[in-house]
Amino acid sequence: MSSDSRTYRAAIFGLGAISRAHLRGYNAPENATRVQVIAGADISNEARDRFGADTGGASTYADYRELLERERPDVVSICTWPPFHPEMVEAAAAAGVRGILCEKPMAVDLAGCDRMLAAAEGAGAILVVGHQRRLQPKFTRARALMDEGAIGTPELLCGIAAGDLLTDGTHTVDALRFFAGDAPVEWVMGTVDLRPREVRQEHVGRSGFAAQERPFTVRYGHAVESGAIAMLQFAGGPRATLELGICARPGYQRFTLYGTDGAIAVSGDRVVEGEPLLKVRRRGSSGWEVVQDVEESNGFAREVSLLLDSIEHGTPHPLSGRSARMTHEVLMAVFESGRRPARVELPLDVAHSPLEDLLGRQEAGHAAQGRGQTQEVAKA
Repeated sequence: MSSDSRTYRAAIFGLGAISRAHLRGYNAPENATRVQVIAGADISNEARDRFGADTGGASTYADYRELLERERPDVVSICTWPPFHPEMVEAAAAAGVRGILCEKPMAVDLAGCDRMLAAAEGAGAILVVGHQRRLQPKFTRARALMDEGAIGTPELLCGIAAGDLLTDGTHTVDALRFFAGDAPVEWVMGTVDLRPREVRQEHVGRSGFAAQERPFTVRYGHAVESGAIAMLQFAGGPRATLELGICARPGYQRFTLYGTDGAIAVSGDRVVEGEPLLKVRRRGSSGWEVVQDVEESNGFAREVSLLLDSIEHGTPHPLSGRSARMTHEVLMAVFESGRRPARVELPLDVAHSPLEDLLGRQEAGHAAQGRGQTQEVAKA
């Protein structure tokens, strides 16, 4: 900390689009007197220049390790691509960083998650993963309605998102776990579509998409699927369904929560004109009731504020690394279910990403198909 004991020194690794949301979170009125962003690191000259302008002259580095050595921040946001998260958490923890706010997904496999937890817990650092929807009013209000018995006993929780499991489904699964009261997931059954996504040329390099050079899509430095479907069974509680990418109905992070005596509808991020953020069909009512006084909020500001509280008072953070690992385990279980194929009981004992096995099988199939076509041509 600085000489003012109330002000923490924060740094950001990875200065792309999501870093600006973190910066706004640090600069939000409730945090501005408690934390100051003093440095950022990125390999891109352009990103560093933009960050310097946005912060009014914060120090910038091409190497995050040099930043850690020279600046000694108290708090770090990790906004880089997922394959880099484990090594960056390890480096930050070793450098004495007290609070680490890592973007989702936590990593690309469970081995990476475990490296991050071991590093943070071994150094006494607090690791938080950015599943900030848990902190937003329409989600917390929906959970409260369920706890009050407004829809009876929860039976089926449905989550919908465009995109892929690691990039987008991590939010969807985490929200489903939140609505289920964080009950353990007993089993997962699902499948994925590995055909390449349709990525227009003008989108290559944006939103993390790489040029389509392989028979699958690469995004944010790792392979992704084009669609996924899954069912989750929570211990002693409801089931949940997950729809992603080309398998999903319209909406992004949209949820419908069914109980024995009613339902709750939570709007997606991109709200259709006239659509309420939250509505409920209560027990004994035949119609929908719009829930009033629910507004969108800055989840990034809230997660920063709670991280500072955790550092100061030792209070648990609702977006803890341990919770994020449970979410990541479900993502990996969907891939593993598609690989077997079979229902997958948790806990999952696969440290690497089963998606790698699926893709290896797919590439082998493409190669065999190519050899077969060559032989047919030769015969002709």
